[in-house]
Formats: sequence, C-alpha cells, structure tokens
Amino acid sequence: MRTSRRSRTIETPCSPPERHGVAGDRVDVLPVMPLASFLSSIRVVDVALDPFPTGGGTTTLRTFWTGVPMVILGGDSRSLG
Repeated sequence: MRTSRRSRTIETPCSPPERHGVAGDRVDVLPVMPLASFLSSIRVVDVALDPFPTGGGTTTLRTFWTGVPMVILGGDSRSLG
C-alpha cells in the first residue's frame, strides 16, 4: 500500500489497488482507533470494503449505521468456525 497524506494510514500486505484498476491515492487503510476517531474518519468515506476473510464485526455495523455503503465479497467464507 502507500503512505497517505494522513498520518493515520498504515502499510498493508494487500495487493496494490492499481493491480485491480484503482488508483492508489483513492484507497486508505486505517489502523484500529477509538470509536470517536472512527466516527470522525468515516464521514469522508465514499464506500467501505468489508474485510476478508474475516468479518468486520462492529466496524461493519457502525459503518452501516453511519450510512456509508459497503462492498462485501459474496459466498460462503465462514472463517470463525
């Protein structure tokens, strides 16, 4: 991944977004943060990506609660047993 203008962005072992036709400056991967910071950060999001292969849990629910659309990979991926 890349280092964002925002210091909150972290490095990640994910495939570079450019490999999938998405400009790298359009994707930010953020670290774990307190709820107030999350709710403040989510205000500028156009669309969120649900984590894979594990579920996002409360982060996914809070993202839906704020009205941000989320892209979810379909299929049977029960990783929590």
